[in-house]
Amino acid sequence: MEKITARAAIPVATEPGKERFGKARRVAIFLAYVGDGYAGMQHNPGVRTLESELMGALAKADAISPANAGKFDKVHWSRAARTDKGVSAVGNVVSLKMVVDNRPGLLKRINAALPPQVRVLGWEPEAPLDEAERARIDAVLAQYVGTHSFHNFTVRVAAGDPVAKRFILSFRVGGALQLEGRPWVRLVVLGQSFMMHQIRKMVGAAVAVCRGAAPPDSLKRALTSTAPVPTPLAPELGLFLDECEFDSYNSRWAADGKAALSLTGALGDAAEAFKLEHVYPHIARKDAAAGAKQQPAPLPIAAAAAATDAGAVASSGQGCPEPAKEGQAVNGNPAPVEHSEPAAIKTAQRGTAGRDLG
Repeated sequence: MEKITARAAIPVATEPGKERFGKARRVAIFLAYVGDGYAGMQHNPGVRTLESELMGALAKADAISPANAGKFDKVHWSRAARTDKGVSAVGNVVSLKMVVDNRPGLLKRINAALPPQVRVLGWEPEAPLDEAERARIDAVLAQYVGTHSFHNFTVRVAAGDPVAKRFILSFRVGGALQLEGRPWVRLVVLGQSFMMHQIRKMVGAAVAVCRGAAPPDSLKRALTSTAPVPTPLAPELGLFLDECEFDSYNSRWAADGKAALSLTGALGDAAEAFKLEHVYPHIARKDAAAGAKQQPAPLPIAAAAAATDAGAVASSGQGCPEPAKEGQAVNGNPAPVEHSEPAAIKTAQRGTAGRDLG
């Protein structure tokens, strides 16, 4: 399943006639279409695709320069969901750099260049997150990857308790996006299992380091010290369980013709649409409502990301079971790999998230 991604906001190179186009800005286009007659969403040379259709319309409407027409990498193109042949969508999102300033009637011109079954609903500016910022955050999050004792990232678990050992496959920035006019940063963590508050504390500690409120070696000390190391607990609002992955089961059985247990194809598209239509707007609205009622937290480490604690959900009613090794069966069933996604990092200074990470 594809994730929303964001790339660096690189200044547009000067080209002949560029002056009439102005500065390109990173935006997220909301797209609806009937997929009949198309070989899918993703650009594929030689066949009719929705991305090629949209790219052509943007060029005709002067949203991108003729020099960049058809060059998806030049405009930093990415998509939220890759729909298959014939599949329709009412809320897909395409991210790219295009010229939107001083363009009266641009939306009308773009849609005039599209067939009736494809409509651009509008666009929003994306949150700025340059490559240097992204690399710095990724480097902090990477310290969690591997098998570590997370006794300082949960409650009532001693340093030597085997239960504290958890395996994190990856933890990275998943991109930036605009929600209700405010910038948010997506963090994606993939692990075999989580304990109570573990992800919220991982996010809180990482944000504290990124913003300079905690020393750079704080995460290493929290993961290796047998002594208690306090770790900040991020608010619960933005965290949600994104997907359960069954890699061992799929590699063993799907090859024999059985259906893979995976959010791919139409299932993945439906899941992405649900996030765009319900989950993200809910997070943004609740955050805005809380911000209107409360004063910002006094500490600079106050920041975000978490709605249900995935670790608590995973071990609900079972205490904190020992994590299975990768691929190991649990009670005769394939061990799921839980994929939880803190959707946002919000700072105490409202509306400045992403940039205030450092």
